[in-house]
Amino acid sequence: MPGARGPGERPGALTDPWRRHDNGKIRGMTCVGAYVDKATLLPETFWDMLRSRMRALGARIFATTNPDAPSQWLREKFIDDPEVRRSMKEFSFELDDNIHLTADYVEETKRMYSGQLYGRFILGAWNAAEGAVFDMFDRSRHVVDILPPITRWLALCVDYGTSNPTHAYIAGHGSGRMPLRGGGLAVRRAEGPAPDHRPGDVRAAPGVAGP
Repeated sequence: MPGARGPGERPGALTDPWRRHDNGKIRGMTCVGAYVDKATLLPETFWDMLRSRMRALGARIFATTNPDAPSQWLREKFIDDPEVRRSMKEFSFELDDNIHLTADYVEETKRMYSGQLYGRFILGAWNAAEGAVFDMFDRSRHVVDILPPITRWLALCVDYGTSNPTHAYIAGHGSGRMPLRGGGLAVRRAEGPAPDHRPGDVRAAPGVAGP
């Protein structure tokens, strides 16, 4: 695809319009196919415009990307949407699947990461890694639908929202049942709308348990 070139960019690179969130470079095109590298780095508006340019019969977009946060638009609106997935094929790979990498490089790279970042860059998982205070947090392990019996409640925290939802957290110690392992921390979270909505319109989120 043609596009504006920045310093050191190869001919045809579209990185410049991506940075400006400018989809005008492809507006009006009729595309048979497109290849996108690092798709999660594109503005969503550019991706939507590119999809609308696939007007030829049998047109396809081929995209590659590293995993990002689970809330990233590509994951949330396309990969995880069952309706959209009907017209997509997704392939996931781990670092070990790359046969072109040397064993030394793979082992050195694995030593660089831990917790959520290890899951993202080594195992190919879509983890919320950036800015995570507890980067060892594992949703499959630490989030449960039903909390075990709580033996001692510790605190209730409220983050009052005006334009954004109000969040409330209640924390306590549980005992006797997994995943609390006889004495972990349990957190119950709830969130609701800003105060101008119905007072009872509050929904509870799954419990979070710590080992």
